[in-house]
Amino acid sequence: GSETVRAMTLATNLEGQPDCASCAYNPYCGTNAAYNYNTQGTVFGRMPDNAVCHVHKGIQDYLFEKLASNDPQILKIFDRWTTFRPRDHFVQ
Repeated sequence: GSETVRAMTLATNLEGQPDCASCAYNPYCGTNAAYNYNTQGTVFGRMPDNAVCHVHKGIQDYLFEKLASNDPQILKIFDRWTTFRPRDHFVQ
């Protein structure tokens, strides 16, 4: 219930961010309140001027272009990234 926790919750909720609420990247994105505060002086950030936002959009554009290409080799890579496999061999 503290003011700090409430502010951080609001700052990291994309549905409450004016620039993020209607952004096409919203379902695949997030925001970093600490970075925003450090670089822009506010935990809410200004997404049009936010370097991390621009980088994330560029990465997502690239990934969606690769998906849209329907290249079997690319789709095989994405399948490997998104398929759950047991990792029992990592447990000591």
